[in-house]
Amino acid sequence: MPTSMKTFSSVITGTGSYLPLEKITNQTFISRDFYDAHGKKTGKSNDEIIAKFQEITTIAERRYVTDDLVASDIAFFAAVEAIDAAGIDREELDYIIFAHNFGDVRHNGSGGEMVPALASRV
Repeated sequence: MPTSMKTFSSVITGTGSYLPLEKITNQTFISRDFYDAHGKKTGKSNDEIIAKFQEITTIAERRYVTDDLVASDIAFFAAVEAIDAAGIDREELDYIIFAHNFGDVRHNGSGGEMVPALASRV
């Protein structure tokens, strides 16, 4: 094969994730108001709406990141887990694949911080 036609390959040797600690269960919404598609309050009880939502989506709880963390922070936690899962030395790491769509957004912030790139922060 000519040198200009070399192929390169990559191997994913480890993956990681971060599961936020703050749990919000469906019962959190028991005292909320629910509206129909026309903006009017539904005639159904909140218990009924919450049960139907869970039946349709199978979502029983949500996880929220604490206000002091941003995308690059939670990505860092996931990267540490991936590095540990791969059993590699952090100093020998070539790449971290990190996808995001809005940068680091601080709690009550007005926009995302895009520079430097979040992958470099991780």
